[in-house]
Amino acid sequence: MSICNHKKDYRATLCRKCYENPEKRFWEKVLITNSCWEWVGSKNSEGYGNFSYKGKTVSAHRLSYEFIKGEIDPGKEIDHLCKNKSCVNPEHLESVAHKINISRASFYGRFKTKCKNGHDLIEGNIFYSGENRRCRICNLNYQKNRRVLKNLIVSSFF
Repeated sequence: MSICNHKKDYRATLCRKCYENPEKRFWEKVLITNSCWEWVGSKNSEGYGNFSYKGKTVSAHRLSYEFIKGEIDPGKEIDHLCKNKSCVNPEHLESVAHKINISRASFYGRFKTKCKNGHDLIEGNIFYSGENRRCRICNLNYQKNRRVLKNLIVSSFF
């Protein structure tokens, strides 16, 4: 399967021109909208964009930041101000310390109105695990499925 249409060695997926210009290859995988610039290339299991650069797989949002704003200081992380993991718009990205990035993520989680399964996070359907809000319906479903699985495993031995 060929990625580019230029003349190249039959074994290669990229010609020398495309291989030597990774920035062009990078921006071809970005859908620019009025706000977020969506990464349409491959993504990891957490929803962050992946890109093959100089023989390594790197985070697309970090590379976008470096292409436009410059090098990321050692010990810093890139925070998505828009909270969209697939966004690579440099105006939505900020280089911050890990502690700040984590505190912003926790702060953002306090304003969620639905859990990952779509249940409303309203009083009566929330319980706290440490400082984190959890969905009571999802927790009850998890516990029920866990008990059923445990009973199946135990009964298979007897």
